Amino acid sequence: MNLNKDGFILLDCCVCVAITLLITLCIFSVKMLEFKNNDSYRNFVEINEDQMNHIYSTRKRCEIECIEEVEPPLNS
Repeated sequence: MNLNKDGFILLDCCVCVAITLLITLCIFSVKMLEFKNNDSYRNFVEINEDQMNHIYSTRKRCEIECIEEVEPPLNS
């Protein structure tokens, strides 16, 4: 009877360890997803900033060209 009781205790311990490992794995997975999402967001913001800089430089160049067309230099 003692062997049977020890077997149940061992089984209970294995179940507890398995549940603990599953919980740890779930927490680790969620943290990895958060890290991945933050990294993706950071990359999106960097790309967005690069695009905005390109748009601003193009806009500035177009404004200069438009001003030159409307008001040609006095030397011409």
